Amino acid sequence: ISGMKLIYLLFILLHVWKTTQNICTQSRSHVRFLLNHVCDCDDTTSAEEFSPSSQSMSNVVFGHFVYESLVDQTCTGEKVKTWECTKKTSADPYKCTPRGLCNIKWNSTNGLLDKKTSLMTCEPACCTKKSVGNVEYMLVNSDGPTEGLNCINRCIYEKIGHEGSQFCFAAGNQTVDCLDKLSTEKK
Repeated sequence: ISGMKLIYLLFILLHVWKTTQNICTQSRSHVRFLLNHVCDCDDTTSAEEFSPSSQSMSNVVFGHFVYESLVDQTCTGEKVKTWECTKKTSADPYKCTPRGLCNIKWNSTNGLLDKKTSLMTCEPACCTKKSVGNVEYMLVNSDGPTEGLNCINRCIYEKIGHEGSQFCFAAGNQTVDCLDKLSTEKK
């Protein structure tokens, strides 16, 4: 290959590589994804307010988006604070449940979130001390055996004053205060 052809080939390869990287950060599908799933927020109330008022009965909301990689048309973002939001009817407001830190996974072609894959990457954030209703709990295991118990994460707590007790938490309607982070969540 002549020197000029080699330079041209390298230029084409560089252009293809740059275009591929920009698909995840500068395309219409990226804008669609951001509008539906990235709230630039840090708490459950903001995630609930952000969720679009559409006919969709569920949404996944990410605190922010930082691009990490593109593989097979799937854009991946860094692990960020994530909420899974649902509503019972289209007229109801969303109720969001914190899912911890999750990688964002979405299709670069159509801007649709890969909800299942994104949520499978979650690392739950556990409060060291929390109150549910008027009862206080201390974290005893951040990676407990909660499979099949309908818990929102793998955090196991002991009820204060009841040594040896073990609790994990499912979604509900009681006020939850994460006492070590001074944030309020609904469980």
